[in-house]
Amino acid sequence: MFITKMKKLMAALILITILNCALFAQKAEAAFSINPNFGIAFENHGEYIYSPSGRKLYSYLEYQVEPLFTAGLLVNTSFGPAQLSFGADIAFPGKCGTMYDSDWNLLGVKTTYSIHENNAQQNYDFFMDLGWAFRFGRQNQFGITPKMGILYCYDSFFAQNGYGWYGGMDYSKNGEDNSWDSEYARKAKKLYPIELARRTFYTFLGFDFSANILSKLDLTAGSYISPYTRISSTDHHHSKPDTDNDFYINEEQACAFLRFKETLNISYALTSNLNINLSGTWIFGPISKGPLYDFDELTTQISGSDVNEVFIKLGLDFRF
Repeated sequence: MFITKMKKLMAALILITILNCALFAQKAEAAFSINPNFGIAFENHGEYIYSPSGRKLYSYLEYQVEPLFTAGLLVNTSFGPAQLSFGADIAFPGKCGTMYDSDWNLLGVKTTYSIHENNAQQNYDFFMDLGWAFRFGRQNQFGITPKMGILYCYDSFFAQNGYGWYGGMDYSKNGEDNSWDSEYARKAKKLYPIELARRTFYTFLGFDFSANILSKLDLTAGSYISPYTRISSTDHHHSKPDTDNDFYINEEQACAFLRFKETLNISYALTSNLNINLSGTWIFGPISKGPLYDFDELTTQISGSDVNEVFIKLGLDFRF
């Protein structure tokens, strides 16, 4: 399944690139490049449940990704100052870190704390950017490029082999609410899995700043803000096999100007048609809140999500 999706994705992007090359082949100012790359990602995805007022925190699940290995393809096309780039990244499934689950009672006492092995299932990104480059300085060695872009991310995780401490009245040794680390809390040595599937759509506006440091070395730094971000998540709590006690919650958030992206790219020319690139991207943002659904039924509680992701990629840039 994974290999098939990867092949279809790469084939589609290469086909689009060939069509662009055919379209602009006669134009002297047109430029094209294909950049296959491999990377590593460090991520933190937060899932929150609040009281109806949105002030009291009831539950927090923290999906840590340390690390996730990726493969991707970036396509760059330009015609004069106009620039278009698009591509995709897909992550290799497997164990990728730890998930922490915490719950609080109405008085703000943390009664539950559990630790789970986090596993990546399907994780991929699609992106596209449009820009207009302004060059200046001696031999146009500096540049500034206003850009607008979109990014779609799908992230799904399966947390398993969990254990934890339960101090709530339904589980504690004295039948009362206690802190998870009190002497009355019970330790659960085996917990059922929890799954998270999150779909995030970003829009971005920002600038790239570039400089030709040496004849073969280029540096580019970018800073962006998201005017609109949409987050949709599905949480699936598993229960004992062959029972019908699984439950799902669906969460929706939308926010404006609360997601940010910083980028840095170092490119070194090996030949006139081949560059090696080292790039880094940081996407982050505070908690955004929205409605919470029990299956498809709207509840009075509030959901929340945040994100903190760092991507580091190494690729070869083939220029035409």
